[in-house]
Amino acid sequence: MKAIIVDDERRTRKFLGMAIDWRSLGITTVLEAADGEEAYRIIAQERPTIILTDMRMPNKDGVDLLRLLRELPYPHKTIVISGYEDYAFLKKTIEYGGFDYFIKPIDETEVYERLKDALRELERENEKAAALLGNARAMNERRLLLKDSLLTQTVDRSAAIPAGEAEELLGDEWRLWQGRSYSLCMCRIQERAGRIERAFSDRKDLLYFSIVNVAGELLDFPRRGTAFRYQSEEGVIVLLLFDARDEKALCGELARTMLRTFGIRMEIALSSRRFFPHGMAEAFEEAEEVRQSVNHLRPDPDGVYAETAEPAGMLSLLQEERELRMILTGQSRSDIKRFLSELLSGCAQAASLTTRQILWWEQELKWLQELYAGSGRSEEDKEAAEDQRLVYWDDTGAFSLERLAESLERRLLRLAGEIGRLQGRERKETIYEVRDYLKRHYTEPLMIKDVSAQFFMNSEYVARLFKQEFGIGIKEFVTELRMNHAKLLLGNPYLKVGEIAEKIGFADEKYFSKVFKRETGLTPQQFRKTDQPDGDRQ
Repeated sequence: MKAIIVDDERRTRKFLGMAIDWRSLGITTVLEAADGEEAYRIIAQERPTIILTDMRMPNKDGVDLLRLLRELPYPHKTIVISGYEDYAFLKKTIEYGGFDYFIKPIDETEVYERLKDALRELERENEKAAALLGNARAMNERRLLLKDSLLTQTVDRSAAIPAGEAEELLGDEWRLWQGRSYSLCMCRIQERAGRIERAFSDRKDLLYFSIVNVAGELLDFPRRGTAFRYQSEEGVIVLLLFDARDEKALCGELARTMLRTFGIRMEIALSSRRFFPHGMAEAFEEAEEVRQSVNHLRPDPDGVYAETAEPAGMLSLLQEERELRMILTGQSRSDIKRFLSELLSGCAQAASLTTRQILWWEQELKWLQELYAGSGRSEEDKEAAEDQRLVYWDDTGAFSLERLAESLERRLLRLAGEIGRLQGRERKETIYEVRDYLKRHYTEPLMIKDVSAQFFMNSEYVARLFKQEFGIGIKEFVTELRMNHAKLLLGNPYLKVGEIAEKIGFADEKYFSKVFKRETGLTPQQFRKTDQPDGDRQ
């Protein structure tokens, strides 16, 4: 909760801010204002629960402020702290709903107790109001949800409207609409557009409620139409317009009103006319077909579309699949940018970029994800790929070619990263297999090219990867294995040096002795004479 202290004397504001234990009252923020005008501006923005105010102040005084506070649209309590024992001030405090009136100098303990009383009374008032409104709101919300559910099932073809249930739920509305000509309007908003996220981040229900209300006032619901939230997909509200002479003009007015009121753009697709309640599923499919054929390079100013455009050829990400695979494997941002620039230039040359084209790219990206990354993706990659939608709208929800290009680039870069991580894991697993192979076969004649061939890899690449992973070259690693083995065998006095050399993979005894001295600083004979059969000391 918040509180505000309104007084033209700074020392009074500071005293009240420090002398009262606000946190024990549940108040975490204490605001200040030097006069009534500043106070009202802060109060309108911050909505404090407790307001402490002086009476005589410049600009708006306490009486003017109390008069304004009476109209506040949220629960609060006001306590006056004045330097004047003036009956007129006290009378105005009571008249405008003030909770208490204190004369300076004040006893902070007494003020603290009255603040507790004010908060308790506010809590009782809130509980009473909630009890009065709760049942009515719950019943209304349940009715709206049932209506949304019923009509959603109808346009999804998952249920026909049972006449008895529909009449019981919609009553006079149903009887008013039955048999009348209607057009179905599919209204889409981009829930993830910046302005919507900022204004309605955790209140999406309020967004839909607001749109339905605006549409209802503009289109005269329920006499001339109705609206419901389509529950099978986010961001969709369906309007049914009855006996409208110009549905497109009406929807254009709705779109402009939404832009003026909320600063967000809608995309509206219309069906042809039918007779209620028949053909709603077909009308919805027709509107969806209109939506998918929208050419974003030739947009309607209001975002309202009533005709299905002639289908244009689809541009495929996979048309140059080999080139794309090489680009993704190379993980080069500049190559990805060039690839996308050529792709979108193709759309510009055709003067066509439809919603259907964007949906097709989304599907292709999903296929690429499975084809190249597949089951080898990490949990982090899987979570990041859950939402397959491309972002192609600006802050208001209008189409943006720049945002589409950025979104395609992000998706391909993410996929390239997944491929790189997967290849890295595979390479790491392979190089550990190479190491294990060397441990098993170091007593045999070994050539790096032969070892690499065992794993179908380039010998230079294997050598580089081995050194990178283990900090030692393959040749040095094999030599180390052989020398450690030789030290153990030299502890057996019955084995000749030549026999030991042969057992650890050396065909030439002299070469073995040379390598052993280089690695240990001793010849095999000298090492044996040190009386260290375990070979630990060198």
